[in-house]
Amino acid sequence: MSWTRFLKTALLLASAQMAWAQGPNIIALGSPIKFGGTNAPDTYSDPSTFGPTPVLVNNGRVRIWQEQVPTGTNGEWDIFHMETVNGGPLANNLGALWNILIDYTLRVPASFDISVNQWRLNGRPIGSISSFLGLTAVLTNPILPGPSYTNSGFNGLFPAGPQTNWQQIFVTPYSAANTGGIPTATANGFSFALHFTLRPAAAPTVTSVISAGAFGAYPTFAPGSWIEIYGTNFAVGTQQWTGGDFDGANAPTKTGGVTVTVGGRAA
Repeated sequence: MSWTRFLKTALLLASAQMAWAQGPNIIALGSPIKFGGTNAPDTYSDPSTFGPTPVLVNNGRVRIWQEQVPTGTNGEWDIFHMETVNGGPLANNLGALWNILIDYTLRVPASFDISVNQWRLNGRPIGSISSFLGLTAVLTNPILPGPSYTNSGFNGLFPAGPQTNWQQIFVTPYSAANTGGIPTATANGFSFALHFTLRPAAAPTVTSVISAGAFGAYPTFAPGSWIEIYGTNFAVGTQQWTGGDFDGANAPTKTGGVTVTVGGRAA
């Protein structure tokens, strides 16, 4: 490792140690995680713990560590860093599939809001990037300094407990990232940040139920009709249903992590 890369890595690690501040602790410090992937640079899934102390995985070939940055009292960024120990590329085979898979545990129910992905070379973010394979390139982002790729609008609502086989990124073949300006033959670091927001602590409260507003907004309704439910603490975000949420001709019974029953039957 060159002195330049060593110093940049040391600064990044020091930043991770300093950034750990008291927040909602949605992913608890010291909680179990698994980190791995396919062709990254090998295929592996190694146990570790969530925290800023660097550890080696992939038979000592990859160094990982994490940061946690609160965003107020009800949200946080959880940041996962990886870099190859020998300074080589992140994939052994540039012509094959490359992905990152993790397991982690949510201490409390939370909403997943946005994801940021960033490639690095010797500790520095890759500069001139462009969108590719559905990844949106941006010059700035809310958490990682430098250009990155972001995805937002998930509003996935997750219960407390283990989240397994979380595929953070998938590029096939890995060399396709070259079209986005990523020098796959030399890029030796990758970071991704997940933002979570606490779900409402209070129980949901229904204040009114009416038939669909476009059809009269009546206080009574019949089976098979559309209804509107109003109240508080239903969810921490909004989600529109899509065709993928339907089961054939049947509308979804769960949207944004929220379910409704009428007379004990799913609505």
